[in-house]
Amino acid sequence: MNKREIANLLENYFPDNKLILLSNRQPYVHKATPRGFVCEMQAGGVAIALDPVMKMVGGTWIAWGSGNLDRKFVDQKDRVKVPPQDPKYTLRRVWLTEEEVENYYLGFSNRSLWPWAHNLCGEVVFRRKFWNFYKKVNQHFTQVALDEIENKKSVIWVNDYQLALVPQQLREKSKGQMIIFFWHIPWPNYDVFCILPNRKEFLEGLLGSDLLGFHTSNFCQNFLTCVEKELEAEVDFESSTVRFKDHITKVEAFPISIDFEYFSSLAGSKETRAMLVKLRNRFKLDNTILGLSVDRLDYTKGIPEKLKALELFFERYPRYQGKFIFVQIAAPSRTKIKAYRELREEVIKLVNQINQKYEKKNWQPLVFINRLVDHKTLSVYYRLADLAIISSVRDGMNLVAKEFIASQIDQKGILCLSEFAGAYEEMEHSIPLNPYYTEGFADAINRAIELPLERKKERIKKMRNYIKEYDIYKWTYDIFRSLSQMLIPKPKKDFDEAFIPK
Repeated sequence: MNKREIANLLENYFPDNKLILLSNRQPYVHKATPRGFVCEMQAGGVAIALDPVMKMVGGTWIAWGSGNLDRKFVDQKDRVKVPPQDPKYTLRRVWLTEEEVENYYLGFSNRSLWPWAHNLCGEVVFRRKFWNFYKKVNQHFTQVALDEIENKKSVIWVNDYQLALVPQQLREKSKGQMIIFFWHIPWPNYDVFCILPNRKEFLEGLLGSDLLGFHTSNFCQNFLTCVEKELEAEVDFESSTVRFKDHITKVEAFPISIDFEYFSSLAGSKETRAMLVKLRNRFKLDNTILGLSVDRLDYTKGIPEKLKALELFFERYPRYQGKFIFVQIAAPSRTKIKAYRELREEVIKLVNQINQKYEKKNWQPLVFINRLVDHKTLSVYYRLADLAIISSVRDGMNLVAKEFIASQIDQKGILCLSEFAGAYEEMEHSIPLNPYYTEGFADAINRAIELPLERKKERIKKMRNYIKEYDIYKWTYDIFRSLSQMLIPKPKKDFDEAFIPK
């Protein structure tokens, strides 16, 4: 997808509108570290995916200023131009108190909504004060967005489960704005949805959107079913629309993607090639197969399930003992929540247990890297890996799967992908696995390793071609194209004539 096409679309269909994007997590953080002051890009799928879009389109990104030096780098209106090296858009920071972080973010967002959406009901915690603070912070974000609009027509793009009440709040307080909401995690089926307190108010918040996006058609259907059963709304499954209180919301699937060219170019850079030599020597890869996983240390990622499958793999296929090394990169996540601290302890225990059981002279089966790893270093691991494993027990999309494929410029690796990751619907040429079925998981690892090189290349090539075509810019293009078809009855030019590449 040509970036210019998206710019043309916005100029042609929304000539007088300002783009305002809202998310909980900010794209860039200013903080003090033992090495000194840094301004670095945030980890996380939403920030990484949307930053290249904002660089291209411009506008204002509203997000929580979570860095310990963030206040020192904003102007009197809490704004700062980003990226710092080559500013392309404005970041407007929202400040939260410790009590708001504890209850809105760590509480309702991450102890209630996150496990609820991922069907992990045993991890769900509901408290009234969580909900009250969630509403309060959503109102705060809404007011900041209204300040940025300044009574001008805007396209307001709200992102993810932390801000679900914002669309309706915006619609009530500002007329004529075009509102997009994108839900970046799974939407559960109705039986699971029903455990959510205040669920009617939650649905009403989202239905303030003109366009409501999910990663998969299954999530869209789940949402429409919940609306039909809970609200006095007119739900049309055929057109995928909801009419509620004289407002129509279009519900549509847009599987998010990555900047393919960025990851592909990074994998082929001189810096990456130099680091390849060092890592090859470190892991002694001349006669050794390298497996890889890159995850946040989160209970939705199926890391313990993966480790148990690897333990069984070494037992069932002993010929790979001494010849296969598995690297698990796991960035720390939500360490203030007890369930995440317990998960880390469980993972470390399993890694040590497996290493003690199978370790031989000059060979250790598992390497556990429990820190955030930047894209430049990840690109080296992606290129080196003979197979990557995504073992999510539930995932909205999982962009690591696509990053790995984009980085496979040598076309020698293969992707083992959980059937419960949103990416599975698109990655039909991956090796499927069920993280709950340990024996089948171990066999899938063996099948991936033994797949002939030519078959691997065929599969990787097809997946690379798909992601190259459906990259983050095509994802953005499709969202705005859908919005434009809903709201602009007669554009300046015919859409297809104007925007299909010559």
